[in-house]
Amino acid sequence: MVDGDLGQAILQGIERLNARFDGVDARFDGVDARLDRVEARLDRVEARLDGVEARLDRVEARLAKLEVETTSLGERVTSLEHVVADIDVRLRSWPDMHFLAAAANAQLANAKDLKDYMFETKTRLKEIYQTMATDPEIDALRADVSHFRDQSVDIEVRLATVEGHLGIKPIRPPR
Repeated sequence: MVDGDLGQAILQGIERLNARFDGVDARFDGVDARLDRVEARLDRVEARLDGVEARLDRVEARLAKLEVETTSLGERVTSLEHVVADIDVRLRSWPDMHFLAAAANAQLANAKDLKDYMFETKTRLKEIYQTMATDPEIDALRADVSHFRDQSVDIEVRLATVEGHLGIKPIRPPR
């Protein structure tokens, strides 16, 4: 019976081992189930990563297109800078318009003074001309006055022409 007790003990040990193995199998089944869930999650993560990768590819394509457009804009800006620099050089080479306007105004003021002086002289000569009798000297004076009138008309025409070219309204209407 010792053999029977020993056999019994061995059978019980084997049954305990079987029970433990069943527990280990159950744990492995739990681990397998967990691994299946982890694999499912990993598949979903991989699918999401594929989507992210596709989006990143589109972003990269857009960035490449933007880089090309930025390069093109840079070239355009460079050409515009050259044009602006050329225009700046041209503008700096123009004469000083304030100086020209001041010179024209001074010329007009001088012409006006001369015109006033000539008007006064004409008036005096007209008075003298009317009071003088006919004599050879008077005839010469009349010729001088006539010549002076012609010069006066010529100066008035020139002054009106200068004023017209400068776009200035006449200071005094011509007589």
